[in-house]
Amino acid sequence: MALSEYNIQSSSQFVVIFPELPGREAADVRRNLPLELHVTNTILPGLSFDVTDTSHIYKHQEVSGRIIYDPWTFGFLVDEQLKNYRILFEWFQYVHKNFGIAHSKSEYSVDASLELRTAYGKTAKLFTFRYIYPAALAELTWNYQERAFIEGEATFNYDYMEMVSGPL
Repeated sequence: MALSEYNIQSSSQFVVIFPELPGREAADVRRNLPLELHVTNTILPGLSFDVTDTSHIYKHQEVSGRIIYDPWTFGFLVDEQLKNYRILFEWFQYVHKNFGIAHSKSEYSVDASLELRTAYGKTAKLFTFRYIYPAALAELTWNYQERAFIEGEATFNYDYMEMVSGPL
């Protein structure tokens, strides 16, 4: 979806890109791919080691070496026809309907990237999220007294993330 559909101008932007989505065979949906969400706010998720308490007179913890990735939440601009919100909503419904019958996570998850786009036309891919799928889709609020655009919020689970940034 073109940025012109949002009626905003910005010197640089963060964009989440989903090159493909599960269960999206219809031609009208393929026209909207890749799905680009223009980020309004985010905090990059934290990560920690999985720790196991061992039974001992003194509290002792063992690190398993397994990394646990926190869910990723970000705000995004919703286009005027709610196309990008509708696509996320339908993906959320797809996960719900296929969660118990899917043979693997790859049937309802995809890879996504977080990119920085500058006003000078340069792009840098900062992070790639592997096997990402929606965990929560927040409500939409219309309040034209405060601002003239609609903002959505989504939370995603994923298996792991890779830092892939390079020079702009």
